[in-house]
Amino acid sequence: MIIKVNVHYKLAGEGLTPEKIERAITLSLEKYCSVSQSLRSEISWSYTIVDS
Repeated sequence: MIIKVNVHYKLAGEGLTPEKIERAITLSLEKYCSVSQSLRSEISWSYTIVDS
């Protein structure tokens, strides 16, 4: 069985830029989460910036 996971982040705050958000998400998945490293090809992500 193959499982695909899409993690969607909803972010609010001052000073958020796409560059900062994408760097934070990439670091969280590639450096700090060993589970996501094991499932790298099965995880995708997206984000939305919402009004705070």
